[in-house]
Amino acid sequence: MVLSCSVYIGILGPFYGSVNDEIDLSYTEYEYTVARDAERQIGIFLLPDNILAASLTEIIKKQGGTLQRQDNFKSRVNAAHMNRPVNDIEDFRGHIRRYVRSLNVPTHNQLHPSSTGDLFPGATTFDRQSIPEKYSLQELNAKAISDFLKTSQAQLALDRQDLLEATQEQHLQFLGIVHGNGRPTLGAFLCFAPFGLIVDKFASCSLHMVVYSGTDKANSRTVYKEEAEDNLINLHRIGMKFFRSNAGLIRVGDVGTEERDELEIPTIALREALANALIHRDYENPESKEQPTRIEIFSDRVEVISFGGLVSGVSEELLNENPRSVASRRRNPVIAKIFMYMQIVELGGSGVIRMHDAMRRYNLPLPEIVQIGQQYPYVKVTFFRPRRDSIDERLGLRVYISSTSRDLRSYRQAAIETCNQLGLIPVAMELTGSTATDAITSLKEKIHEADVYVGIFAHRYGYVPEGSEKSITEIEFDFASELGIELLNFVIDPDYPWPPGDIDFANGEKLKQFKDRMAGSNIRSQFTSVEDFALKLSKSLVEWRKKQSKIATDFDVDLRQANIRPFLAPPIPALFIGRENEIQHIKERLGIPNQQAKVPTLVITGWAGVGKTALAVALAYDAGIREAFPDGILWSSLGEHANPFNELMHLGKALNVNTSKITTLNEIVSQLRSVLNSKKVLIIVDDVWNADHALPFKQLAVPDGAVIITTRFASLASQLAPTPNAIHRLSSLDEEQSFNLLRQLAPKVVEKYPDEIHRLVNNLEGLPLALRVAGRLLETEDNLGFDLNGILAELSEVTNPLLLTSLAPEDRFDPKTGTTPTISLLLEKSIDKLDPETRNRFALLGALAPDPATFDLEALKAIWEVDDPMPTVRQLVNSGLLEPVQGSTGRFRMHRLLIILAQSLLPDEE
Repeated sequence: MVLSCSVYIGILGPFYGSVNDEIDLSYTEYEYTVARDAERQIGIFLLPDNILAASLTEIIKKQGGTLQRQDNFKSRVNAAHMNRPVNDIEDFRGHIRRYVRSLNVPTHNQLHPSSTGDLFPGATTFDRQSIPEKYSLQELNAKAISDFLKTSQAQLALDRQDLLEATQEQHLQFLGIVHGNGRPTLGAFLCFAPFGLIVDKFASCSLHMVVYSGTDKANSRTVYKEEAEDNLINLHRIGMKFFRSNAGLIRVGDVGTEERDELEIPTIALREALANALIHRDYENPESKEQPTRIEIFSDRVEVISFGGLVSGVSEELLNENPRSVASRRRNPVIAKIFMYMQIVELGGSGVIRMHDAMRRYNLPLPEIVQIGQQYPYVKVTFFRPRRDSIDERLGLRVYISSTSRDLRSYRQAAIETCNQLGLIPVAMELTGSTATDAITSLKEKIHEADVYVGIFAHRYGYVPEGSEKSITEIEFDFASELGIELLNFVIDPDYPWPPGDIDFANGEKLKQFKDRMAGSNIRSQFTSVEDFALKLSKSLVEWRKKQSKIATDFDVDLRQANIRPFLAPPIPALFIGRENEIQHIKERLGIPNQQAKVPTLVITGWAGVGKTALAVALAYDAGIREAFPDGILWSSLGEHANPFNELMHLGKALNVNTSKITTLNEIVSQLRSVLNSKKVLIIVDDVWNADHALPFKQLAVPDGAVIITTRFASLASQLAPTPNAIHRLSSLDEEQSFNLLRQLAPKVVEKYPDEIHRLVNNLEGLPLALRVAGRLLETEDNLGFDLNGILAELSEVTNPLLLTSLAPEDRFDPKTGTTPTISLLLEKSIDKLDPETRNRFALLGALAPDPATFDLEALKAIWEVDDPMPTVRQLVNSGLLEPVQGSTGRFRMHRLLIILAQSLLPDEE
């Protein structure tokens, strides 16, 4: 690896490093020797002798004389090369920048004019080409570009190349947004151009959205239609807003839960389908670039259509049947990178997998992906909508919204959104059909199905169909009155200012007569602004809904619960390798298949990042588990700041328990036990931080059911498990399993660098979290065309912080904050509750960790300068920061990722 570089930079401090027995040199001294013999340019940076506290220097002296070897090495280097003393990290940053600028070697920009490169123009993708000369970077949306550069992914990429303090143009050039000549790429233009530069110039930068009343275009009315032109980032926002507001998709989430805004087709599946359609479509072919991307909503399905065929090497069969085996391929890599960095999509190539997982979670048919046509192909993704009656069982109550349309459009939209927020089904013209004469029968059918009627009346009488004396609005009111359903009527305050153009002077008398007749028919309130109306409607609907629930007795359970088989587990992990024996062992403890020696509560514990949650999810999807617990799989994620009462209420709703009158923890536990007592249900309680949070769930371990708890804390595992046999300590992956995991994450990289990957696997010690992040980084770097030797070396270094500063895998996305944490933030949770002294002792372990990082009690005494290290050891073991070495007494190990974390906690020396 040294021979592949032009320059060798050595940073020498008090440590000599691990010695290779075959050459009797540390790896650092060996690398220097190779660079010197190969006549490479050499720069040496010396850390001061007082960089460590005296107590630490004494410890080094006790560990075999390596301090003397380091002194000899530094003397040898000083005699041959000019050295640069370094005082602190900022001092080093300045030195290294000045040194690199002085080097007589080609720079990155000289070798690669931009990361998109025009070295091979014939092979340059469309979105990597420069935009026409008449456009410039200054004409693009400056705020959107600034937001892009602030993303954690962009900052990480720039930081790795020490470019954080470079100019914005250098940032954009490195990230492939502009070329060396300063002209933006077409991909950047399509993502960041303002509306004025897009409209009427790029037909492919448009979105066609339409809702049909039936299952085919020929025999259906067009219920709603919208066209949009804009840059691709904004088009994605517009499309998602359409799905949520005007597509007629029913919301199935419960108010007060994380899924309150979930649609009948999972939002994440729609998001990925639309993003893929915009990212992977053909923007170059003349036959494709004139076509907008399309979203078409039918009564039985949702279709997302992207023009241009599938990317070469990707087949329909694999996309539909085994998307995890599809290698990531990009028609438009610049656009894909922008969407990924801005977290509109997750990892490259995972979109179809996420669609599948989301549909499975809600027991919906998997999406169907087909390429249609050969000469002028397009790709269609179809989501099949759930049957209306199955949705109605979950939502129940329908609200028919009636008003004139032109003058009250914003009020109607507020009514629709209010219903969605309250978990009610809004029924309105926008969602059902037009108001032509032939639609009157259809409107009456919708009113007949409704549970309540909401009328909104201002200063217009409304459209009068041919052959009728009444407007559509009055017809709707009269039919609702005839049916005897409850009427919630809202009339504009006569003193509220109103645009003259929205006042129907011609039909003023008819409108007055209609309002007079309505006056005795339950007018709820007068309204003024849209906000005032929405508030009053919300209060009225809440009161009305409470009346509907009075038929239920206190803590009554819906009779339909006998048929309820809830499945609340998160989507199955995208990659899950090497845990077959673990799953089998846990199933045996749960008495599967023979029900013998069953434990009522099983606790899974292990390192942070070892895969406890992934294992629990895999158990939920296991066929043997689901057969043993046919009445349902329930899931609660607790975390550091859990609210057990809310989590248990959520389980109650999943079991169709009437929770409206439950106010205490004891009441919900009692009610759930009575419901579960005769059922075979598995309850999984993930990420427990406090024993008191988990105890109410343990009480739900009824004879035919079971509870699985996961926690990173060994002390909690001992408290919560009924017996030692009920604790399952999850170990790291072995070398073969780790290698296979990386082969799935970055297949091309593993094929090119098998030896380096084996070294990386050993250095990461089988921790799935670290392996997954490393695999993502390698795959991303490889897709961008970067040389991987550097990042492979970085990832293999014990002290390199690259992994800590990277984002966690996509399944660690936190819906409460809307962000994905870094690895550092995930791991730091384990040390947040340590007292200052224990925290400092943990940091010292990172500074002095041997390789491999195992410590006996005598070493810990010396490092911490204490007579009895066991109290601190117990705290670190219980917090998941140390682990007893199996088969030994008084020896403990520390994972490499935790070594880096510990080193990051060391105070900077003055």
